[in-house]
Amino acid sequence: MILSLVLFAVGIGLILFAVYIKLNSKVNKQKLDDSNENNSIPDNLDYEILNFEFKKTGNSTTLILGDYVNFWINPDNNDIFIFSAGSIGAGGKVGLVPKKVEDKIRQYIKMDNSYIETKILSVNEDVIKVEAILYKERPISHYEIDLERNKQGRFIDTFDTPYFPRKPIEIIFNIIDKRKFNPDKKYTFSTLSKEYFIQNPLKLEISLLNEKNEIIAHQKNYASKLEKIIHASFFNNIEAEIIDTSNLKYTDYITVKLIFTKK
Repeated sequence: MILSLVLFAVGIGLILFAVYIKLNSKVNKQKLDDSNENNSIPDNLDYEILNFEFKKTGNSTTLILGDYVNFWINPDNNDIFIFSAGSIGAGGKVGLVPKKVEDKIRQYIKMDNSYIETKILSVNEDVIKVEAILYKERPISHYEIDLERNKQGRFIDTFDTPYFPRKPIEIIFNIIDKRKFNPDKKYTFSTLSKEYFIQNPLKLEISLLNEKNEIIAHQKNYASKLEKIIHASFFNNIEAEIIDTSNLKYTDYITVKLIFTKK
């Protein structure tokens, strides 16, 4: 009788344990499912995630949790500098990418059409932890799809209307290879065709060419300013005058004044 009761209790215990395992597995699976549903990275994108820490410098004291950072390859020694969000010039340098991850980040920086998304995960007394999501191809959001459609329609409506800027426009250009750049030389302004920008309204770009028609510098940001310059290029000759190279020691930025004359 006692043996039967013991066996019965053991059986009940095994059943309850099995139920617990089943429920616990379901909860864990639900958590995994929830995390996938809330993940902002689409399943069809090719990407890698790197977490790394870098030592704080004097310029990094203003960085806070959730900030993003930018990377720049120093052409003199191939080190990768870390710059604070929105900074221009040496004053924005906050640290150096550690050796253990710099090869991978350098690979993505140099890759065509790649995109790097960063976020500060923690800020401690001596180090800052960063998450870098490395995309082989820049992800396009639903917002950008709608924006592309709206801009496409606007470009079709406005790009045939003559536009003549009343004064020169100053804009920053990014030097592609500092070894080929000579600030004392004249460079030719260049951009793509009206048809290209109507078909690709989010891929705005202007360039500076050398005497061999090689692209020495370009600019793909500052969308509102680029729209004006590109629109004006259809109706004006544009002369590029380099007015500031003071940031070239630590960055690859120069400031250029674009002067417009009617064609």
